[in-house]
Amino acid sequence: MPRKILIVDDQPVILSDLKERFEQKGFEVSTARDGLNALTHYRKEKPDIILIDAMLPKLHGFQVCKALKDKENVSIPIIIMTAVYQKASYKYEAINRYRADAYITKPLNYEYLFSEVSRLLDAREAEEDGDFAIFLQPEKEKAQTPPKQAPAETSSRPKAPPKAQESPPPAAKAAQPIQQQKRTQGNAIDELLKKTLGDILD
Repeated sequence: MPRKILIVDDQPVILSDLKERFEQKGFEVSTARDGLNALTHYRKEKPDIILIDAMLPKLHGFQVCKALKDKENVSIPIIIMTAVYQKASYKYEAINRYRADAYITKPLNYEYLFSEVSRLLDAREAEEDGDFAIFLQPEKEKAQTPPKQAPAETSSRPKAPPKAQESPPPAAKAAQPIQQQKRTQGNAIDELLKKTLGDILD
């Protein structure tokens, strides 16, 4: 039986390209173009792995990941891909706060992408067989400690009180684009999200 992957991206060209590449690898592929649709497809298709872009209409990719992991406690791997959030602090937040299993920046390195997909799927199968720990170590170890600021930004400056000059913690940086998007969506989307999550995941 072919492995099933759900690919979520709002860019039709990227979505079509990824779909073709994974079908050539023998995957059964389903696609979605916004965050809420991704939740619907997950419930319907029950994929073995999800590849999701961060910047999505209706519901941010980070939030889709957290909703699936927290609401239904899904064990399937979720890979977040992004062309926007390139800094290491975002990867740290995606894995540790939003519970993504891997984080890949665009433009995509397809060799690396396919190797991560294989690693995570093998890890899930090993978990089901009771021999799981060795597979997830590489990505999780990288995410254990927050990334340090680049020396060029800090080496020539005296240490300042946190409130005055220190950069916001990674959690705040990662939350800013999400909070900004939620503000633009308004209360109507919040109510739609609450109702939709209840309908789809309960």
